[in-house]
Amino acid sequence: MGVGVISVFGALWFLFGLAAGQTLSATTGALLGGGLLALVVLALTLSRRAAALPRSEADPERARQVGRGFGRVNALQWVAITVTAIVLGRLHLDAYIPAAVTLIVGLHFFPLGRLFRYPQHYITGTVLVVWAVDCLAFVPRETLQSTTAFGTGAILWVSSVVTLVRSFRLLARRHVNA
Repeated sequence: MGVGVISVFGALWFLFGLAAGQTLSATTGALLGGGLLALVVLALTLSRRAAALPRSEADPERARQVGRGFGRVNALQWVAITVTAIVLGRLHLDAYIPAAVTLIVGLHFFPLGRLFRYPQHYITGTVLVVWAVDCLAFVPRETLQSTTAFGTGAILWVSSVVTLVRSFRLLARRHVNA
């Protein structure tokens, strides 16, 4: 499920980058839609195949803790994004909003990595934070929004692909060992 969510958000970042760079067209939109469709189909295929595997005993208390923690992390992220966007907008620093949001999104991956016990989230979070800081430091204001958005979308899609590849490999090993 996480791969699907990250893929959709990656597509939204790409869409924003295309719009900000004034390169959104039927062709670029179709390419973006095709990429997203491919990622979602792969995520659904993975989910279907994983559901066929025998389940280990789930800890209902751990599931509740994860659910509550996930809700808190995401609520905090959205509050931070909203406040940041409002403040930067009022200061007429709108061009910096995507980089600030990328920074916040990157930071939110760290508690999720611990919560889900998934080290890939630490890598994704680190790359997003470094990307946001680099964009703020080196990208001209005129192209800051589109550049930040394209890079953020690419990072999220690469993270999705890495997760899919690792998960399909793990699934194949479990199938062979079953």
